[in-house]
Amino acid sequence: MTPSNYCILFFLLACLSCNTPKKAIHTSKVSSSYFQSDFTKENELFFRAEKERLIGNSKTALQLYTEFAAKYPKYATAHYNLGKLQLLRNDLMNAEKNAEKAVKLDPENKYYQEFYTQLLVYGNKYKLAETQLDLLIKKYPKEEEYGFKKAMLCLKNKQYEQALFCFESLEKSFGFNEDIALQKKNIYLNLEKVDSAIFEINKLKALYPYDVQYPIMIADIYQSEGDSMQVKKMYAQIELNYMHEPMALVALAQYYLQQNNTSKYLAYVKLAMQNQNVDIDNKLALLMPFMQKNDLDTNHAETKVMLEMAKNITIEAPENKNALAFYADFLYAAKNYQEAAHQYNNYLKIDSSSMPIWENLLSVYAEMQNQDSILIVAKKCARLFPKNALPYFYLGFAYIQRKEPTMAIVPLQKAIQYIDNNEPLLAQLYSTLGDAFYTLKNYAASDSNFDAALKLNPNDASTLNNYAYYLSLRKEKLDVAMLMSKKSLTIQPQSKSYLDTYGWVLFQQGKYTDAKSYIEDAIHAGGEDDGALYEHLGDVYYKLNEKDKAIDLWQKAKSKGEMNEILLKKIKNKTIYD
Repeated sequence: MTPSNYCILFFLLACLSCNTPKKAIHTSKVSSSYFQSDFTKENELFFRAEKERLIGNSKTALQLYTEFAAKYPKYATAHYNLGKLQLLRNDLMNAEKNAEKAVKLDPENKYYQEFYTQLLVYGNKYKLAETQLDLLIKKYPKEEEYGFKKAMLCLKNKQYEQALFCFESLEKSFGFNEDIALQKKNIYLNLEKVDSAIFEINKLKALYPYDVQYPIMIADIYQSEGDSMQVKKMYAQIELNYMHEPMALVALAQYYLQQNNTSKYLAYVKLAMQNQNVDIDNKLALLMPFMQKNDLDTNHAETKVMLEMAKNITIEAPENKNALAFYADFLYAAKNYQEAAHQYNNYLKIDSSSMPIWENLLSVYAEMQNQDSILIVAKKCARLFPKNALPYFYLGFAYIQRKEPTMAIVPLQKAIQYIDNNEPLLAQLYSTLGDAFYTLKNYAASDSNFDAALKLNPNDASTLNNYAYYLSLRKEKLDVAMLMSKKSLTIQPQSKSYLDTYGWVLFQQGKYTDAKSYIEDAIHAGGEDDGALYEHLGDVYYKLNEKDKAIDLWQKAKSKGEMNEILLKKIKNKTIYD
């Protein structure tokens, strides 16, 4: 290749690198010595750097351009490309320095100036950025973009009057423009000039009379000003003139929801649901406020209508995951657990990577007390998310409920291993392990886990109660058990279980009269059908030497479903066993 061909290739590559016209490289800025003996080396280095940049090897390109810029500091394009590479690595300081060098070497190149201005804005150097924009506006008065950027920069700095002046200058130079009108509207609102803001929107409304967004904007402005009469007036116009516009249907439904006009809200929601031009996300958004009500009742006519609408969205868009998740969540909120589980399973057939959906499905099965399904789903979830604590927690929970404490230990310990910054759940895991180890008669491990749970959450009434009850059954640390049981009752004074535990601790301390009072309170607090309470009360009466009453109470415990071996033995032999 001849030297002249090298020059042409170098020139073309330099232009390509910054997407500029011919003036991107000004060879007059470069010493003639560059085109003599060292020419081949410098161009070879440039070509290598540019090649690596163009094929996306930014790290290598950065090294080569850094070397090139150090050896040949008068090439503007090299500094420009080096700055862009540094920006990719978030090295804003050096990117800005190289952009500034490129501008100084070639002040006529607007692309260098644009890049330098961009970096000044990134660096919050707004005054310098504004100066650069002023230079660009002066050089290129027919370029609307520079004036708009300056106006937006003023707006960013909350220089509202100056920004307004810039936008008005643009409007005079380039004519009426929707973007400019909207920006002026925002400025007027910031300046609390509501009438001027509405005037700008009315200009757009007159220009685009069939576009409902402008009446809605005006209504929103009046809404923010608390002018309910004007809001009502605007929505009356929207209702009259834009009934078939999707955006109008959504806005009207939301308006009547705010007005607590349920019948009109439902009417417009129905129209929106039937309109094929209302997108799925907007349809879901219209149903969301209803789903979030605390008193959802599937027997209520409105709830049925809303659920049917949510179902129809899934039929309309069967592959839309948001629609499926929403319908499942709605069913869950309405306590239709069976159908909610079905819909969550449908979601997971499309996408099994969503941990929140797995969590909701497990929660639904827990509400249904469907331990078999919990085990199946939790095992699948654990395979997909082997380091997530939740599936192991549910596995342990299910095994505990199935009275298989041995099987519960490993998953519960794994859950503890993988838990992350969730102390309430961690405390619950330790407490559940305490239950499991107690059932297995590993009392040391049981106590250790209960202690760990209470260290994390010393006011957990359930843990306090269970720990106290287990100690009372073992007749160990009864003073500690008394304090824990009393604390649980302070937290939940009407709990039948906690009243019974406190009574049973008193029983083990030999305080039979006091024990009788608390256990009777437990029965009156909702324990009328709890056989264990009648058995405890029978034991108390036996200790109070009322043996016939004790036997009657043990018989009653049996009739209530309590069938443990000790109880049957007490009934048979008419005596208590300590």
